[in-house]
Amino acid sequence: MKCFEDIDNIFFDFDGTVCDTEADIRDSWHKAFAELKLDVPHFDRDYRVGPNIREAAPVLFPGFDAATIDRICEVYRKYYYSSDYPKSHPYPGVDSMLEKLRAEGKKLFLATNKNYAPLKQLVDKLHWNGIFTELLNRDMLPPGVTDKAYLIRLALEKYALDPRRSAMVGDTDIDINAGKAAGIVTVAATYGYGTLDELTASGADRMLSLNEVREYL
Repeated sequence: MKCFEDIDNIFFDFDGTVCDTEADIRDSWHKAFAELKLDVPHFDRDYRVGPNIREAAPVLFPGFDAATIDRICEVYRKYYYSSDYPKSHPYPGVDSMLEKLRAEGKKLFLATNKNYAPLKQLVDKLHWNGIFTELLNRDMLPPGVTDKAYLIRLALEKYALDPRRSAMVGDTDIDINAGKAAGIVTVAATYGYGTLDELTASGADRMLSLNEVREYL
C-alpha cells in the first residue's frame, strides 16, 4: 500500500481505526444508566467514541455533579471491562493489513486512550497477540496527562525509531494532533468515528480509506 511504502513504524489507534467497538461501548453506558436509574436523554445524540469522557462530561451529563459522573464512569467500567465484546470486530481488511505489514518487517504499535484491561481482552479475542510490538495505552500516561503524543514519544525513544519513517494512523483529529505533536507522519482513517471535515481540517499528511484497507484482503 502506497500509504505505508516509506514507513517502517506504524502507530494505530484502536477504536474506530482497527476495530469497530462502538456498539459494545454504548451498551455498557446504557447498562450503567439503567443500574443507576438515570435518565440521560441526549447521550446517544452527543456521545462519540474517542474523546476523553471527562472532557465531554459537561455535554454528555449536563446538570450532574462530579460525584455522580464519577459513579457513572465506575459502573460503566464494571460492565465494559467484564464484557466479552460480542459486537466488536475489525474493520474489513484490517486483519490482513496488519499481518501483511508485519510480514514486510514493519513495527506495529497500538496507541490508544483505552485502558489496558479492555484493550488486552480485545487483542486476545481478536487473536492479535504477537502482531504489535507494544500496546501503548491510557494506563501508561502520568497523572494529568491525556495527550496520546506522550505514548508515541515514549515508544520512539524506547525503540530508537526514526520519526521520519514513523506514522500515526487514527480516525479523529485527536489522533492526528498527537502524531503531529510527536513529530511523525499522520494518516487519517476516513472510515471511523471522526468526520471527513474534522480530519481534513486537522491537516493530516495522508488519508486512508476503507477501500484501501480492503486491498489487503
